[in-house]
Amino acid sequence: MNRGLGIQFLKHVERCAALLFLLDLAAPEPWTHLEVLQFELSQFNPNLLQRPQLVVGNKLDLPQAKVMPFTSNPLYRVQKNSIPKFVS
Repeated sequence: MNRGLGIQFLKHVERCAALLFLLDLAAPEPWTHLEVLQFELSQFNPNLLQRPQLVVGNKLDLPQAKVMPFTSNPLYRVQKNSIPKFVS
């Protein structure tokens, strides 16, 4: 993989008023996926990270899901305009 988000998709994101990040909480370190996505967006257009963001976690019901206490969860340390949400 490691091909990036694609210019066509990034141009679509520029037209969006808000960003929704859907993370697989069963992945080994799901917060790194969020960091990579935000980095790619910032490389394309730094202003994209100023838009409202919603972070949604899925697969919360799986045994390997990374569920941590609120205070120690890296997903809660996202940018100030992000609203972390966790759903299954």
